[in-house]
Amino acid sequence: MQYYIIAVDATNDSTDANAAPRGFYYVRDNGLTIFDVQYTPFANGNSGYTNAVVTVEGVATTDSADFGYYYIQNGRDPWNGIWVNDNVNNVRIGDRVRVTGTVQENFNVTRIGSVTNATILSSGNPVPEPILLQTGVLAAPATAEQYEGMLVRVRSVKVTNPFPDSPSNFGEFSVTDGSGEMRVDDESASFIGNLDSSYVQGDSLISITGIHFFSFSNYKMLPRNDADVVRYIPTAVDESPGSVPLTYGLEQNYPNPFNPETTIEFTIPVTQNVRLELFNTLGERVVTVVDGNLPAGAHAYRFDGRNLASGIYYYRIEAGNFHRTRKMILLR
Repeated sequence: MQYYIIAVDATNDSTDANAAPRGFYYVRDNGLTIFDVQYTPFANGNSGYTNAVVTVEGVATTDSADFGYYYIQNGRDPWNGIWVNDNVNNVRIGDRVRVTGTVQENFNVTRIGSVTNATILSSGNPVPEPILLQTGVLAAPATAEQYEGMLVRVRSVKVTNPFPDSPSNFGEFSVTDGSGEMRVDDESASFIGNLDSSYVQGDSLISITGIHFFSFSNYKMLPRNDADVVRYIPTAVDESPGSVPLTYGLEQNYPNPFNPETTIEFTIPVTQNVRLELFNTLGERVVTVVDGNLPAGAHAYRFDGRNLASGIYYYRIEAGNFHRTRKMILLR
């Protein structure tokens, strides 16, 4: 539904009835979605449901303890994540939550506040994979707030400004992957940001994962904890930012679905034997991608699936005590 505002004065002069719509909202017969609440065609990003009481569902992408509130998401398409300003109910990552509350614009950030009900429908659900985007896209979205409240990720970035608010210091720092500068903020309880010199100009970071957010005239990312910022650390041999990542990790392959090639990335913090294998839905090993001793660092393997049938596959990494499995789809 779109609506217009037409004004008529005492002489019967009126505004243009063919002017652009001044407002809008979705009407559904089966309940609203996060998309309905978040989407807007207007540059200010304000929801068509501002001040309305709504009920929506989504999977929690953060714990309540991360920010003192939480975010829920329903899929990986734009406008499918939202901030739930609920500091009463304890929600964990992977919980599917049905939330009833009032749609609010908090300094131009759409959120659900004054929550009257938050029901955990199920737990342990797969969390939507972070959307891989460029820093320039996140810093200046083409359409207002399309990634606001969603879990996003940037890769291979450098710190361009450790203290962008100097002489003040609010814990933020700026990074770029070459596409444009973007801020990283320390809104979460367990991520210290850059109140000291944790990140210096020129530092190389493997990836940053976090919630897309807007505050004080800047779009930015909010890591949930220290593990969301995967950095290179110096070694005794190489005093410059080196190639030893802080943690183990297995990334979602990209593109996914793929045809016929895709890239699988992983990181290991020490030199060790690594096995990376591909399995079908019956649990049968189809391909061994890697089986050998690898140096510490970030690794990327281009996988060619042209000899495989279309369908769902699982790739699994084993490195020391670390093991993780992810799903990929070959779609011809």
